[in-house]
Amino acid sequence: MKTINRFDISLIIVAAIIIMAFYPAPVAIGQMENQNSDSDEEILARGPVHEAFAQPGTYEAAKGVAVKKEPPKAIEEIPPLEKPEGDNVTWISGYWSWDEERDDYIWISGVWRIPPPGNSWVPGYWAFDHGEWRWTVGFWMSSESSEVEYLPTPPESLEIGPSSSPPSNDHIWSPGCWVWSGSYAWRPGYWIEARSDWVWHPAHYVWTVRGCVFVDGYWDFAIERRGVLFAPVYFHRRVRPRRYRVYTPSIVIQTSFLTASFFFSSHHHHFFFGDYYGDAYFRMGYHPWYAIHGRHRGYDPIFLHQRWHHRRTDRNWEKRLRDDYDYRRKHEEARPARTWSSQAGGEKRKEDKKHKDIVLAAPLEKVSKEKGGTIRFQKMDEEKRKTYSGMGKDLARLREEREKKEKSSAGKNISEPQKIKFSRSPVFGQKPIGDPGREGMPPGRPDAAGRDSIIHGKPTPTKGDSRERTIGPDTHSEQKPTEGKSKTPSDSGKPPENREKEPQSREKSRESREQNKESKGKSGDKGKNK
Repeated sequence: MKTINRFDISLIIVAAIIIMAFYPAPVAIGQMENQNSDSDEEILARGPVHEAFAQPGTYEAAKGVAVKKEPPKAIEEIPPLEKPEGDNVTWISGYWSWDEERDDYIWISGVWRIPPPGNSWVPGYWAFDHGEWRWTVGFWMSSESSEVEYLPTPPESLEIGPSSSPPSNDHIWSPGCWVWSGSYAWRPGYWIEARSDWVWHPAHYVWTVRGCVFVDGYWDFAIERRGVLFAPVYFHRRVRPRRYRVYTPSIVIQTSFLTASFFFSSHHHHFFFGDYYGDAYFRMGYHPWYAIHGRHRGYDPIFLHQRWHHRRTDRNWEKRLRDDYDYRRKHEEARPARTWSSQAGGEKRKEDKKHKDIVLAAPLEKVSKEKGGTIRFQKMDEEKRKTYSGMGKDLARLREEREKKEKSSAGKNISEPQKIKFSRSPVFGQKPIGDPGREGMPPGRPDAAGRDSIIHGKPTPTKGDSRERTIGPDTHSEQKPTEGKSKTPSDSGKPPENREKEPQSREKSRESREQNKESKGKSGDKGKNK
């Protein structure tokens, strides 16, 4: 037998090192819990919320964020073995999002999602547009059709809030919008009856390079019943090109605590969670989620639903929410951890006796074993796991198809609707069967038929990245709208602390009016409220 000498062994070791360097095996990440900023990746305890999980509403169809740097190639995701129980659960893969502070991209992890009944998910995408990479948002659309209709850009919204008092304390306001019927006509808003397990998303428009897409209103699950949200991840640049091929998320962002530290970005048109407190973030366009109604011309269905819910059991909920935000803005020690490693590793922080720490992130292994939660878990086999992974690939193909077809007519101002047929989305919610509102079924659609007003408007020429929003009244205000559009001076020159107090003063006056109404009702006064 031939003897292997030391020289031969050395050659074998060197060859193995070279092979490993140039042909690294795919690495599944997301399972490591003890990480630090020096490792190849950081699991974040703050960041954007996957837009298929929750989206802020906007009155205008605004362009997405644009950056100079090209996004990396998408990472292949393999869902974890633990999934929420039920056959109506689906996996929606993640995507890259721009982070201004890092001047780099972060990965928004995929989510387990129970889709809104009767709706399909159309994923967003990055596309090169006039020297920049711009994000075009995804959206939910009716599953009854695979055609997407592109319309001219609608005029600026005329929405200024309710024109009448609510029929009852269980009604919330659905804002008006422009609708196309040969030309644009304004459809006023209306009151809808709130439901404890369902959130109403009103009709709105989505901007694309081809035209604007009208997304009709729909019922979605309350946020704690939508599925499982996972933590975003930052992959350091040195490892992106070669090392990481597949990714399995393992750290959950707990929806039960999500809205305790919740923001929206007027720049990204995304919800954000975690530590975005402080004046610097305010100037960058990160605002507390309740503020979208006051100054930023938008609509947050989740906030209105939770405000309605808490008014029945905890009338101080909104005040406490605002006070907590103001406190954490001024006290850094009261803010939640920014990374999973700092939270899990027990990073030393100054103790805050007035406010408990917000623990947003938790291991899936721990969350899946907890009892009494709104989501119950089950373990699936590898065959089922491959099926869900395949759905991610199908969704990636739909994303590419959408980008290609929308860009084919980019830059052309359309004057008439254009319909384009797409492949059916692999992510869709089960069509409601049976009577609306029965157990497990969403309520019936609110009746907005015949509400189109005689106000007509011309399409708005597309220009600029987005239009600045004017200040409108609180969506529960009882003021009647004035003719045309309501405008107020810009508040951009005011310090953040003063700007944050304005919605509170309006809220206090609104609560005062409600208390007067209740007291008058009890005393038998049937006169009109002033």
